[in-house]
Amino acid sequence: MKRVLPWLLLAALAAAGGFGAYRLAGPSAPERRPDFTLRDLDGAPRALAEWDGQVVLINFWAPWCKPCREEIPMLVALQREYGARGLQVLGPAIDDPEPVRRFADELQINYPVFADLMPTLAVQEAFGDTRLPYSVLIDRKGHIVFRKAGELKRAEIEPLLQPLLQDPAP
Repeated sequence: MKRVLPWLLLAALAAAGGFGAYRLAGPSAPERRPDFTLRDLDGAPRALAEWDGQVVLINFWAPWCKPCREEIPMLVALQREYGARGLQVLGPAIDDPEPVRRFADELQINYPVFADLMPTLAVQEAFGDTRLPYSVLIDRKGHIVFRKAGELKRAEIEPLLQPLLQDPAP
């Protein structure tokens, strides 16, 4: 009986999705970012691969979205402060190019902005959500490390950025 009890316990844990199932599956691999190409405000195609090796913060937004408008000055500040350390903010917009261009000029957005309505919606969906604003943080190796639907606050993103912006290992 003493020999059977541990095996019964292990079998019960495995059947319940506990320790046994975890050990069989092993640790999960980090999620790789999807690739995409979108048109910038000049109509030129830009691929996410252009920023491989950098820390990328993608912020899906629209000029008509109030929380989107409220977080953009913080994103502009992050790009200004951390761009030289390897941060690249990208702003795919869910709207037509003209209203996006006007708004980008008004707020002096200092990072690449894309306005390619239907393709942008498809890209946003590939990243896991279609709500606005929606932000995705990608490390230097191309792994998604953070996602957030809703207004992004500096106090929540900056602690995530700091370790990612350390000098990359040789």
